[in-house]
Amino acid sequence: MRFPPRDLFLRAPKSGYSYTRLAVLFCMVFAGGSARAQSVQAAQTAPGEVLVLKPEMMLREQISSQQRTDGALFLTGERISGRVERDTLIEGDAQLRRAGTVVRADRLEYDQATDQAKASGNVSINRAGNVYKGSHLELKPGSFQGFFQEPVYQFLQNDAHGQASRVEFADASRSTVYDASYTTCTRKPGPDWVPDWVLRATRISFDNEKDIGAAQGAVLSFKGVPLLPVPEIDFPLSDRRKSGVLPPTLGVDSVNGSELVLPYYWNIAPNRDATFTPTLMTARGVNYGGEFRYLEPSYSGGVQLSYMPVDRLRDEDRWGLTLTHQGQWDMGWPALGNVAVMGAALGVFGTGAAWPDLAVAGVMAVLALSA
Repeated sequence: MRFPPRDLFLRAPKSGYSYTRLAVLFCMVFAGGSARAQSVQAAQTAPGEVLVLKPEMMLREQISSQQRTDGALFLTGERISGRVERDTLIEGDAQLRRAGTVVRADRLEYDQATDQAKASGNVSINRAGNVYKGSHLELKPGSFQGFFQEPVYQFLQNDAHGQASRVEFADASRSTVYDASYTTCTRKPGPDWVPDWVLRATRISFDNEKDIGAAQGAVLSFKGVPLLPVPEIDFPLSDRRKSGVLPPTLGVDSVNGSELVLPYYWNIAPNRDATFTPTLMTARGVNYGGEFRYLEPSYSGGVQLSYMPVDRLRDEDRWGLTLTHQGQWDMGWPALGNVAVMGAALGVFGTGAAWPDLAVAGVMAVLALSA
C-alpha cells in the first residue's frame, strides 16, 4: 500500500521512525555536502547579483568520482523503519539510489555508519548501465565494494552477458566473477536459445579503466559443445584496439568440413597491426594465415600470407602470398599504383598438378597520371 507524500511529515516516535516513503528525509540527511557547496557559491556572489539556474538540454553523460561518492543517497520502499542516522530497513519495492547506481530488491537494509547495504529477493543493480541480477547483495554504495551471489549480468559497452556463482566488486571499475560464462552473442527469445560461442571460466576479471577482461581456467564452446581449452586469455571489453584473441568463427561446408577460425590480433602501433589466423578444417588440415597492415600519410598497404603444410584433399603443401601497396609520387603528381602478387601456383612446383584453387596467381599494376 502506498501513502501520499504528505505522510512524510507525520511526527516520528522518539526511538526511531516508520515511514512509507523516506526519499525526502534521506536526501536531507545525506546531501549535506551539496547544501554547503551551494552556500559557498552564494557567499561568493557579488552584492546585488542574482543566482540564476542554467537549464541544459541534455543529461550529463559522465559522473565524476566525487559525485558518485559524496552525492545524496535516496532510499524508497513500501515499508520503511529504523533509527535516524543509524540503520534502515526497507521492505517491498525497495530502492537505493546514488549518482550512477541503482539497487532494487524485495528487502533492503542500510547501515549509515558503515555505508553497508544488504539486499535480498529479486535483487538487481544498475551501475552506469551495467546490470547485475541475483539473489543476495552486500555492497558499500560509496566505494562500490562488496559481492553478489548467483548473478546474471549484462554490460552496456559491448552487450556482453553471462552468469556466475558469485561476483566480487573491488571498486567501481574492477570486478571478478567466479564459475562464470561470457559471450557477446545477442540473446534471442525462448528457453532453448544457445549462443553461437561462449567462454566459460573458473574466474574472469573485468577492468573497465584498462578496458581488459582476463579469464583463467577457460573453455571455449560452440553451440554448447566444448571445443578449445584456454588456460589463460585476455580480451578487450569494447571495440577499442587491443592485442589479444578475437572472437572465433565456426562453420561447416561440403568441401572443408567443419571449420574453426581462432584469430589473434597484434596492435603493433596506431598505424600498424597484424592478425594471425590459424584455421582448422576437418577435411583438409590446418591452414596458418597472417596479415600485416601499415598506414602512413602518403601511402598504405599490407601483406597476406597463407600456408597449409598438408592439404589432405590434394596430398600436397599449399601456400599463397598477396602484397598490396598504395601511394603517391614524390613529385606531387597524384598517382595510384596497386601491385598484387600471388604465388599459390608455386605451391605445386614439381608435382605436375594444375594451378591450385587456393588463390589466383597474377600480377596487376594500374598507373594513372595527371598534370
